[in-house]
Amino acid sequence: MKTAWGWAAAGLLLSACAAQQQAYYVPSPPPPRAQPKPATPAPRPIAPQPLRVPQSVPSAGPLRTAMIGGYMDNQERDFREHLRGLGIGVARPGDQIVLGLLESKVFDGNGADFTKKGQDALATIAIILRHYDHTIVTVSAFNDGVAGKGAAGPQQRAQAVAHALMVNGVPRGRVFAQGYGATRRVMATGQRISVPGDRRIEIRIRPLAQG
Repeated sequence: MKTAWGWAAAGLLLSACAAQQQAYYVPSPPPPRAQPKPATPAPRPIAPQPLRVPQSVPSAGPLRTAMIGGYMDNQERDFREHLRGLGIGVARPGDQIVLGLLESKVFDGNGADFTKKGQDALATIAIILRHYDHTIVTVSAFNDGVAGKGAAGPQQRAQAVAHALMVNGVPRGRVFAQGYGATRRVMATGQRISVPGDRRIEIRIRPLAQG
């Protein structure tokens, strides 16, 4: 009888151990996988916007000799208003208008490529010239005679400015270009002395009256 109870107790003990062992070895569920974060799209580069110049600009009307003073007054006013903040000087010797641009503000480096600010300035000048269409435009380039190796010469830069005006709608027959180098310096300094004011572009506008 004891033997039967002994076997029964041993059976229960083994069953309990087996239950415990089975519960002990049940593998735990794997941890949830981290969801990959959606890739952040790279920012698209901003393409440079082309300079927009009106296809058509209304004319200020015909110019008679008796009207020259008022005609140039209005043109001077428009230049001063629309070129404000672009670093361009506006002078009025008699019935002419002279726009003064430092080369460092117009050109990028020593070549004949324009800065963005220079492009904007020349486009604005071109629009006003197209409105006051009874004028002749002369572009002159000057330097201080201390140009570095590979630098664009005054004739090349004068032609670049004239070309920019024509590309923006000023008729070719109204625009002339001439480079003068260091022959007309602003300051009477010695030779081989660099003066920023001597490296400049002048755009001279004179009226062309009809009768």
